[in-house]
Amino acid sequence: MQDLGLFILILIGIAAGFQFGRYYQRKKMKRLSAKIAAYHWPQKRYYQGLTQLLNDQPDAAIDTFISALEVNADTLETHLALGNLLRRRGEVDRAIRVHQNLLARPSLSKKQSLEAQMELAVDYMRSGLLDRAESLFKELAAQNGASKQLRDKALKNLLEVYQDMREWLSAIDVADQLTTRKFSAKTDLWRERQAQYSCEIAEEAMAHNDWQQARRWLRNAERYDKRCARALLLQAKLYYVDQDYANSVATLKRVPEIDDRYLPEALAQFVESYRKLQLKKTLLNALIDLYKEYSHLALLREIIALSLLDDVDFDSLQFDVFEQLNNHQQLLTHKNLLSIISQYPTRETLEAIQALLDSVLHYQCIRCGFSGEVMHWQCPSCKNWGTVFQV
Repeated sequence: MQDLGLFILILIGIAAGFQFGRYYQRKKMKRLSAKIAAYHWPQKRYYQGLTQLLNDQPDAAIDTFISALEVNADTLETHLALGNLLRRRGEVDRAIRVHQNLLARPSLSKKQSLEAQMELAVDYMRSGLLDRAESLFKELAAQNGASKQLRDKALKNLLEVYQDMREWLSAIDVADQLTTRKFSAKTDLWRERQAQYSCEIAEEAMAHNDWQQARRWLRNAERYDKRCARALLLQAKLYYVDQDYANSVATLKRVPEIDDRYLPEALAQFVESYRKLQLKKTLLNALIDLYKEYSHLALLREIIALSLLDDVDFDSLQFDVFEQLNNHQQLLTHKNLLSIISQYPTRETLEAIQALLDSVLHYQCIRCGFSGEVMHWQCPSCKNWGTVFQV
């Protein structure tokens, strides 16, 4: 039934295109007569296509449609709409056939041909044929006769292809083109992307113990975006590897100054660096100071974990864990439970609270709402960068 609905939409598009053609050429009677004559011939093909749909033969129905409808200025949008609809439905192979059929028609103008190439390139990208998509997008971006809008779209799609291929150097080059005044006023956005790509290269270098290369790319990341929290986190990791724990701590303290939403990503190394400096006694106070400034639930969880590990007396710290729990919206649904627990401040109580916080804390994208248990610098769902945080 979905395919039947699709065919009905196509018929509506065909009828609209035909009626527009009749109106536009009303004064040219000879051409109008020829068009009417041509119209009666495809009608049999439309019924044939409808029969094929009813017999669950969608591929044959599409073949019937694209062979029946002439490609011209009046019908091009109908062809493109069909291909786009098929792609949105996940039927990318069929969308490719429609767009390839368009490109095979010699009657297309250059502008129409470029439009069809763009749609075919998107088909390739969505179907995972990234090499083909890359080739077409590069060709479109380099077309002197193409509009600024089309070249801009080609570059943005090419950037997406390179991200999927993890070709970070190529992605940086494309982002450079997008930062030029000819293409985009969103220079900051592309510079932030380039910083992320540089961090990706730095992480790959660190995975191969190539510390010099990692440092180089982290410097590049900072040049692209001076407020790149990810670059700071990686720089702190390099200090830690070099056993420069004091600079590791100092660098990690800069992370929340840039964006405190990334504070949870700094905690594990922050704690370990303090331990390496043999400052275990001052670590808890340092975390409490950070909590008082930023009030992140992950900090409270770390404070509880340390107190359990070292058997700390909170009364001596003048810090009421149970009072702090009531300040977090994530725990509102557990308010009654926390009220009961707070009456019995024991080690077992703290362990129960720690387990509760472990179950509550998760990562979420602020753009699309994607939720998960691990950190992603690029959202797996909406593909935006720097939009996933622990909540």
